[in-house]
Amino acid sequence: DGKVNLISGEGEMGQGANTVLAQIAAEELGLNLEDIIVTTPDTDATPFGFGGFASRLTMLAGNAVRKAAQEARRQLLVIAGEKLETSPEDLEVRNGEIFPRAAPERRMTVAEACRAHIFRRDGEGIFSRATYDPPTVMADKETFYGNVAPAYSFAVQTAEVEVDVETGRVEVLKLVTADDLGRALNPLACHGQVHGCTAQGLGFALFENLHIEGGQVLNGSLADYLVPKADGMPEMESILIETMDPSGPFGAKGVSETSIVSTA
Repeated sequence: DGKVNLISGEGEMGQGANTVLAQIAAEELGLNLEDIIVTTPDTDATPFGFGGFASRLTMLAGNAVRKAAQEARRQLLVIAGEKLETSPEDLEVRNGEIFPRAAPERRMTVAEACRAHIFRRDGEGIFSRATYDPPTVMADKETFYGNVAPAYSFAVQTAEVEVDVETGRVEVLKLVTADDLGRALNPLACHGQVHGCTAQGLGFALFENLHIEGGQVLNGSLADYLVPKADGMPEMESILIETMDPSGPFGAKGVSETSIVSTA
């Protein structure tokens, strides 16, 4: 039916990973977002994934998805070139249709190309697989110099704060965060991530305090352990500083943790 099953071991934990990986696949394959079905990670069926730490998922999994989609696109264009009697290099894929650039009226759907790939001599489904290993330089054991990440994110933050000089009570009125995140593939999700980690950093700095006595945690439930909630958050503004990172998919890099540090 022309839809894509994206099989990935990377986890969706609310950060929008499934959406952005589907966006990357759809962009490469000339399909709509609703044509991409992202599987839920399952160790019985999906490949190994290291996990969504170090704000790395869009950079690493995104590049792997893009490479796999490019190979699937190549297979699509080869079979479509045979049917349309056109060189694959001269074909375009857009909105689920494949057509020659010089004669766009001659076209076939991606679904038709998929079926043609199966129902022929030695036919098979279109399948591709890719991984991404970033170009890094491990740190020298003596000098500790190296380059252990494919990209680095930066954030600048300003806080407007009122302090009661008699009681020491701190009230944060407004937080403004500017985040250099490469290219924002999904701006709404990026703003949400900045707001979320700003709230987490605020909890680290002002609210959360683990009380331990005799090796026992005394405030071990959310009834006794204060975490940031919506009604206690200050006004927040996030500014996305877009650059084009050469290592990231479509210029993107990590965004999800930088403002935790600056807030705290």
